[in-house]
Amino acid sequence: MARILLVEDEPPLLNLLERYLVRSGHEVNACATAAEAWREFEAEPDAYSIVVADLTLPDGSGVGLVRRMLEWNGSLWIIVCTGYPFDLQTLGMAEPGRGAVLQKPFLPRVLGEVVEGFTARSSVA
Repeated sequence: MARILLVEDEPPLLNLLERYLVRSGHEVNACATAAEAWREFEAEPDAYSIVVADLTLPDGSGVGLVRRMLEWNGSLWIIVCTGYPFDLQTLGMAEPGRGAVLQKPFLPRVLGEVVEGFTARSSVA
């Protein structure tokens, strides 16, 4: 399956989504802050195939974080989680079809369906 970097500042939601993705067979690295996520990503920028990121983080912008990650690894699949309207074009993705927006609140299975769709469309495993 996929190696996923999950960034969400709400601990109950972070734990729920991590457990769901792991039970679905994915390797997940869960982070509660932008700084923690960047440290994990920077250590192995090519190790992740999917980034799931909340756009509102206590220590920075999820948009800025994802943009930096895409500069290092343009082949990432991006899933943005937000309670606000969001246009993926603001991320400056080279391939806009490599992203999705999930409007909060959403069920974990919806995230799972998007991840499975990405894995089916590519070799993100």
